[in-house]
Amino acid sequence: MISPIKVIASLHFTTIPNPKYFELKDRVLAKGSLSIPQDEMHDPHAYIADKYSTRTHESRVTNTHLISTREQWLTESDLVDYQREIRLSMDFDFKREPYNPRMVKTPYGDCLTYNTRPWETVEEGKLVREIFDAWRESHCMTTVELFDYFEDYYQLQLAKRHTSMRRQKAEDCGDIFIRLFITAYAQELYDITKEGTYIDLAKWLTDEGYPRKPSHFTNARKAEIHIYCVPYMKKAMKAVRLILSKFPDLSLTSFFKPEVLDKVMADLSG
Repeated sequence: MISPIKVIASLHFTTIPNPKYFELKDRVLAKGSLSIPQDEMHDPHAYIADKYSTRTHESRVTNTHLISTREQWLTESDLVDYQREIRLSMDFDFKREPYNPRMVKTPYGDCLTYNTRPWETVEEGKLVREIFDAWRESHCMTTVELFDYFEDYYQLQLAKRHTSMRRQKAEDCGDIFIRLFITAYAQELYDITKEGTYIDLAKWLTDEGYPRKPSHFTNARKAEIHIYCVPYMKKAMKAVRLILSKFPDLSLTSFFKPEVLDKVMADLSG
């Protein structure tokens, strides 16, 4: 349904209920699978926009559908409507790679927007969609912070695919680097010169924003060694800089894949 009304800084829903953002464009409304309540029919676009901008991963809506031909046959029913509660699915489909996230102001409130570009390969697009489906079970990409959080999660999943390492709940790339460092420190790997006690190091990491206990170091003595598991991300680089400030001789070769290590070293020397 296309309205001839011109709007400024609005949300434009196209073939699926996921908006695009333009400064000036005819307003486009696609309801997708959503049913507009009768009391919202005076401005269905505002209803869809509100559902989009305020949604969470737990959001659900009541939808109206026609009974299927199969159900008609089996139950000897007439062609009637029926209602059911479904999960509100208005997330980006990742058919293209989103980048440059930012918040924009619209008549319906602040909204996340971003540019997109083609994926390098079809397989890459399929993989990110698979990873995003798992992530959105408990998250919803509605802010720049959540966009960055997913990017961190996605890059971490890619980096550790070749290993058996499991990401603990709420761990980001920086936490993973700290965990791998603790294992290396406890097992005296990668040219690390021990400095202080486990109690001292645990307190230092905790004070710097990475809560750890002495038991983390003790348990790491027998932990499995994982290599090439850290992606080049802001949170990972923050952790790297912290550790190097205390252990400047630490070799990063086993933490990053060779092509990623080049970016890391360039960043550290920049």
